[in-house]
Amino acid sequence: MSMIDDAKDMARKATNKIVDTAENLVGKPKSPKELATRLIEHLNHQEYTKIAEILSDEAKKYAKHIGIDDFALIETKLDELKDGMEEIAGNMEDGNYEQVASKLKEIEAAVPESMAGMTEVFTSLKSLLKDITKVIEDYANEKAIGLEPKKPDFSKLQEVFEGYFMKMVSKE
Repeated sequence: MSMIDDAKDMARKATNKIVDTAENLVGKPKSPKELATRLIEHLNHQEYTKIAEILSDEAKKYAKHIGIDDFALIETKLDELKDGMEEIAGNMEDGNYEQVASKLKEIEAAVPESMAGMTEVFTSLKSLLKDITKVIEDYANEKAIGLEPKKPDFSKLQEVFEGYFMKMVSKE
């Protein structure tokens, strides 16, 4: 069964890479549904560095798409977000969820509420980070009291994430 799961995972990654490459070539942002689905998929597969990359890259695409004038400053903030998220990826992979939740709170606090006309993008990113943090904190608390769930359950965030991404797009 493991070989079948490995083959499915390889096919998923290959498909995602092809879609991402094509969209990056034309600078097309993902739809809110696709973005939320992909984010949940990476959270469930514990591909945390990919999450940071997607959040940063897609927010940059949205900023360019809506014609933000002072894009260099926005790009700097998004790169800081990406670096912070990549830093915590190792902690998540090591299972140190308390430290991950703490670092996520720091990253969320560092994200501005708005910047150069991108209020909804940054507000949505902050909300998204808060929701991920909540799931991780709940999981860490369950582990602390002796419960042993298999892994954090991010599936309930699908519709919530779609809503955040829809807000980003609707401000065009």
